[in-house]
Amino acid sequence: VGSVRRLMNQLLCTPVIERGSVMPDACPAGIAEATIPVGGAIAVRNAIIPSAHSADICCSMYATFYRSELPVSEQLDHLTASTRFGMSGRKEEDWVPHPVLQDNILHTNRFLTGLDRHARMHMADQGDGNHFAYIGRVQLTPEVLARFDAAGHTEFAKRLTDAAGGRSDYHVLVTHHGSRGLGAQLYKRGHKAALDHTKRVAAGVPDAAAWLDYSEPEGRDHWDALQYVSRWTLANHQSIHARFLARAGTS
Repeated sequence: VGSVRRLMNQLLCTPVIERGSVMPDACPAGIAEATIPVGGAIAVRNAIIPSAHSADICCSMYATFYRSELPVSEQLDHLTASTRFGMSGRKEEDWVPHPVLQDNILHTNRFLTGLDRHARMHMADQGDGNHFAYIGRVQLTPEVLARFDAAGHTEFAKRLTDAAGGRSDYHVLVTHHGSRGLGAQLYKRGHKAALDHTKRVAAGVPDAAAWLDYSEPEGRDHWDALQYVSRWTLANHQSIHARFLARAGTS
C-alpha cells in the first residue's frame, strides 16, 4: 500500500494529470518513478500517457452463453483447437482471417504501419501469462435474472430466457486477453514518441509519465491507433468464440 501511494503521488505531479484514484485491488506494477500501479486510474487533460495504458491494451473478458449436450472434456478439446496459448503467435499457414485485418488504418497510421503481420499472427490467439479461456455452467434462476436486471441488462436476460425455450441451463465460454503482440508494438512506438515529445516541452518528467499531446497530429494518430487496437481485441475474442461454437456445433 505504501508503494502504491508513493508511485501515485509521483505520477500525480505530471502537469497533464488532473486527478487520480486507487482501486481496492491496487498493487505496484513496477518500481520506476511514477509507474502507474495496477488498480490506479487517472484523468488526463488533452493527452495520452502510453505507460498508463501499457502494452496489453484493452485487456478484457468476453462471454458467450450457449447450450450444448457435449461432455465438458470434449468441449475443451474443441476450445483448444479453436485458439492458441503460449508466447509468440500463429504460424503463417495457421493464420485466421477476419474483416478487421483489412482495415486501411494498418497502412496509413504512423503508429500501425508495418504491424499488419502482428495483427494477423495473433488473431484467435490467447497468449500466455494470466490469459485464459474458461467453460462454465449457468442456470438462469430468478435470482440470476434479477441480477441481470439490476445491472441494466434486462433485454439481454430476456433474450437468454426466450432462446432457452423453457430451459434454464446454459454453458458459458469466457475468454480473457488483450491486444497481444499488436498492442505491445503499438505501446513501444507510442512510448518512444511520448518520450521525445515530453523532453521537448517539460523537464524532469519521469519516463513512465511521458505523454503525447492530443491537440497535435501525432497525439491524434496515436489515439486513432488505440481505437483500432480496441476493435482488433474485440474481434480476437469474437473470432475464438465463433470458431469454438462452429467446431462444437453449439447454439
